[in-house]
Amino acid sequence: REMSIPYETFGGSSFFERKEVKDFLAYVRLIVRPDDRLAFYRVINTPNRGIGLKSLEKIDAAASRQALSPHAVACKFTNELGLSGKSLQSLQSFLEDVEALRHWNLKTPDDVAALGHEIIKKFHLASYIRAHVKDVASQDRKIDALKSLPRWLASSASWSISRSGRIGSRQTGQGAGAGGRGTDASRRSICPRRPFHCQ
Repeated sequence: REMSIPYETFGGSSFFERKEVKDFLAYVRLIVRPDDRLAFYRVINTPNRGIGLKSLEKIDAAASRQALSPHAVACKFTNELGLSGKSLQSLQSFLEDVEALRHWNLKTPDDVAALGHEIIKKFHLASYIRAHVKDVASQDRKIDALKSLPRWLASSASWSISRSGRIGSRQTGQGAGAGGRGTDASRRSICPRRPFHCQ
């Protein structure tokens, strides 16, 4: 996939079709491209934050009215969405965690790998697997797959640098990118279309 080489998978699902892999990559996509609607809805309750369906419907309705992404409307109009106390608190905490990682400095493949490890840690993705997968062997396989992803991001970033001299967006979850020198232009490539800041 990294090098766009055609391949087939026999006797099972593709590695990138696994839930734990999709969850991780959705976090990466949301952090580097917060307008990604599908990524936002995939991870907002992964792990479960107690943000119910009615709350999500309110966010989606507000996003449609304002012609903004769900993440943008949640940031700009957090206190105007009509969410209950618990849902509101959980949403604010989620937005703060995402925003903190959006400032991660991505200059080298090691930086990209460190971001991947922090995603796993901050959002408790390994604990989420342990809580929802009863079979110990399956737990181990899923957690091993999850823990391999920061390394994969770093190797993808290295490949991108060797090809183009910079960390390209496709290599860090469909939307991440960072110039090797950390210029303003590279920051724009990391966080495209960023018209707002979460509080």
